[in-house]
Parts: sequence; C-alpha cells; structure tokens
Amino acid sequence: MHLRRSEFLFWIIVVLVAPWAAYRAYVALVGGPTGNGPVWLAWAAFAAAIWSGGALPWRLAWAVRAPVVAVRLWLGRRWRWTFAIAPEPMRHGPHAIWVSRALGPDQRDAVGRVSEALEALAILQPSRAARLKRLGVHFAVAPLHSYAAYFPSAKLVAIDPRVLGESIEALASIIVHESNHALLDSRRLMHPLLEERTERLARLDVRLFGLALLRAGKVAEARRVLDLVRGSARADYGWRARLAGTKAAIARQSEGLKQNDA
Repeated sequence: MHLRRSEFLFWIIVVLVAPWAAYRAYVALVGGPTGNGPVWLAWAAFAAAIWSGGALPWRLAWAVRAPVVAVRLWLGRRWRWTFAIAPEPMRHGPHAIWVSRALGPDQRDAVGRVSEALEALAILQPSRAARLKRLGVHFAVAPLHSYAAYFPSAKLVAIDPRVLGESIEALASIIVHESNHALLDSRRLMHPLLEERTERLARLDVRLFGLALLRAGKVAEARRVLDLVRGSARADYGWRARLAGTKAAIARQSEGLKQNDA
C-alpha cells in the first residue's frame, strides 16, 4: 500500500513517541522509577516498525481512515437519500439518468448531455462504453464536492451539474475517468491508501481518450480534455479541501431544494 512520505514519517514518529509519552504518563499517575524505561520502549517500538516492514505505520494510517471510509460507504449505499434523488430517472434514449431534486430547470434540461456523452463515448471508445454496461454502472446528476465521483458501494457515477456546460467530448472524458475507478473497484483495487495511484491510472485512461479525439480530428476538444487532466493532477485531495467541498455541495443542494419547494 502507498502512504505519502509525510504521512509515513508522521506515523513513524508516533510509533517512537507514543510509548515514551504513555510511560511518562503512567509514571506521573502511578509513580515509579523512570530510569531508561522510555528509551527502551521507544527502541522496541522502532524495532517493531522495522520488523513489520513498514506495515505498522500503514495500519495506523488505515485505522484513522477506517471510520471515515465506513461513513462514505454507508452514504454511498443510500445515494438516493444522500443526493435527494427524484423518484424516477430521466430517460434519454437508451439511458436512464437519476437526478437530484435540487437541480434547477436549466440544469434538468442539460441532463440529456450525459446521454449524448455516453453515445459519443460508444463511437470514440466502444470498449469504455461496453465496460460501463458490463459493470452495471448507474448515472446520476447531483451537487458534488468535485466534477464527478464514483461510489463503489452503489456502482454509481455521479456528475456535478457544473460540468453539464462542457463540450460533449469533455463530459465523455470525465465519464472515462470515473469508469476507470469502476473497473478498479470490480477488481478490488480501490483503497483509500491507493488513491494517488488509482487517480494516476484514471488520468492515463483519459489521456488515451484524448488520443482517440486527436485521431478523430477533434483537436480543440482534445486540448480541453488535456486541460481537465492537468486540473485533476493539481487537485487537492487533502481532508480539509474535501471537507470544504462537501460543505459547499451540501449548501448548494439545500439551496436548490428550497428554491424548488418554494
């Protein structure tokens, strides 16, 4: 598994400092000779970290993420409640697209562009369109913290209404990105500690789609797709940025629901 270098160093420090701090707290509460006990405990923790081949810091990092991941999976399984999805999907040709009740009239009118993007994808990269059908992926349009997201517990590709104004080809590239996550999830390769690598693979898939656009003579569209890839590479996936994005998405959804109910 993969940890950022800063995370790995942080948890190594925790492994070294925690036993010493715990020992000092024990001595302060219970009493007893200090001696070299803290030093030996720190060395024992360091030896355990080395003996585990780096697995101990990884397990500590995963233990911190586990509750957050559990909540995300729970919300994903209840995606219709989470995104205030309308009872019935909007049908555009062969595609059924679920929509949030928070969408405005203009956004609802633009939902058909998702279907057009899927049709364009079937022409430019039939294998990617077949992948989505084979994996049984659903589609929804709802306020999100990012342009799009894949929810493994629901096999759902959710698209933010902000990107419905993009070109059909750019929208198709966003779907390609998320379809790569769906493929990795079907092979049980999606994991919070592999996020950087899975995002890199998804961006590579989108670059291949950009090459397909170039072969089709769509140079301007291919440049826009490349811009989206670069933007994805620069995106902040830290918890602070995610929390801020999630709060903004919830605010947009609440505001949309209020306006539609008024």
